[in-house]
Amino acid sequence: MKRFISKFGEATTFALLELGTAIGAGSAFAQTTVDPEPTGAPIPKRRISSMKTIKLVSVLALLAALFLPGSTFAQADPGVRSTTGVNAGQPFGSVTGNVNDLNFFQAGLAQFNEHQTVSGDNPGLGPRFNMDSCGACHSQPAPGGSSPASGIFPNVGPNPQSQVINNGLVIGSTNSIPYFVLLDGPVREARFPFFFNRFGGPNLNAPNGGVEDLFTVSSRPDAGSCSLTQPNFDAARVTNNIIFRIPTPVFGAGLIANIDDSTLLANRAAQLHNRLGISGAFNHNGNDGTISRFGWKAQNKSLMIFAAEAYNVEMGISNELFTQDRPLPEEEMQSGLPANCLNLAGTGYPEDITHSDGASPSKVTSDVGLFNVFMQFLDQPTPFTPPPGDAKTSIDNGGKLFRAIGCAACHTPSLMTQPSNLTAGLGNAMANLFSDLEIHHMGFRLTDNVSRLMRAVARNRRRSRRTLICLRTARSRTSSTSCARCSRSLRLPGARLEEVPRLGFPMWDKGPCHAKNVPALRCTSWSMGTFHIGGHPGTGNATE
Repeated sequence: MKRFISKFGEATTFALLELGTAIGAGSAFAQTTVDPEPTGAPIPKRRISSMKTIKLVSVLALLAALFLPGSTFAQADPGVRSTTGVNAGQPFGSVTGNVNDLNFFQAGLAQFNEHQTVSGDNPGLGPRFNMDSCGACHSQPAPGGSSPASGIFPNVGPNPQSQVINNGLVIGSTNSIPYFVLLDGPVREARFPFFFNRFGGPNLNAPNGGVEDLFTVSSRPDAGSCSLTQPNFDAARVTNNIIFRIPTPVFGAGLIANIDDSTLLANRAAQLHNRLGISGAFNHNGNDGTISRFGWKAQNKSLMIFAAEAYNVEMGISNELFTQDRPLPEEEMQSGLPANCLNLAGTGYPEDITHSDGASPSKVTSDVGLFNVFMQFLDQPTPFTPPPGDAKTSIDNGGKLFRAIGCAACHTPSLMTQPSNLTAGLGNAMANLFSDLEIHHMGFRLTDNVSRLMRAVARNRRRSRRTLICLRTARSRTSSTSCARCSRSLRLPGARLEEVPRLGFPMWDKGPCHAKNVPALRCTSWSMGTFHIGGHPGTGNATE
């Protein structure tokens, strides 16, 4: 693991050692990766308002106060733990002490690592998929973690997605390795924020955001005559219409599932008046209205739904919660999957079911049920407890800095769970989640143009007033007077000027309002909470 020692070195030490590998475990926040070779015009620096300048000065003053004492915050990096071994990937002690629970956990672990086939003993794979096993993507530093291989931890091993042709998982004549899948890179999931228009560019009026599975079963001996093409990732790259995700660890996910809404709401209330202006919103599921917390934007209420969605989306396996084979988003908008790519396993639907003829509880339970048990009973990593000395002092200083500069305003170090009926280890326990499980708007530079906020969007929309945003290009010189003129034309007072970058494809000459005599000006109404400004991919919905 590369580590960057700077003035934030002690916070780095705190994160690596005191927090263990629990950072991001079960977090609602997506882990977004950067295109290895990004395209499009460079994004210019954004203006800093006077208020932002004041906040920046305040932060710098705080940092100066923290770092100038020298000896108090002297850097003493103790290095990567070398003698403690991998302390992640273990069941709760209460599970280990119960024979039935432990058997269930081990059955879930075995299913988690099992490789699926299109037909045969482990049927259901495809017709489109990202990998053939949960454990192939969630393996570092132990099953349930992130990518890639845990067998050579702590070294970074080969990306399993880069080996699918070499390993015979897909056929090279009908599949190629996408440009963003690198031998020494992470496992990646790809999405197109917008559907493509007839000219091959993103249609800004047609949001997509669904997973574009990387590989197909075409030409496999067990796939029959099914013939599918991969998504056009190269076209998406050229038009800057692609975003990525990497696997999120699920260590301690059962603890996160067992945090009551009242605890989350109380934590949010306690953070509302922080001096850094940090705030967020919960996502709510559309059935009972309670806070959801799993998935890349907290769109899933429970670990069962989280597992079932992943089984269907990432591996193409239908189950009792997602009962059909999944086409690509663009296929779903047209005619769906072709008939010769349906029911490839020959079992009928759904492919993964509860087995009424099972000889034991683990044999009765569906694969999704076993995934759920595995994640529920998977303990969080144990924080490192150093002996007194430089290492402990450095970690303690890093923890103080972590809180002082506002990291803890979003990354709540721990929250208490409610009583559990599953196993004692889940009840009245401290979950070291380092998350508030809220959705945070991170700014236009990090936008991914995909919305999954559900009720949070509707709630914020009701609370907000409609505001007019005037957008200008780098080649125009829009004035406040011009912006006001466009405001009057839309009958929406209170316009303000907003500078946005060009992102490499033409779209500035279109829009609902063109102010007279103002070249390249676009005015549009924006309802706060939709995080969507005129359909422009450079602004809005940053972390929905």
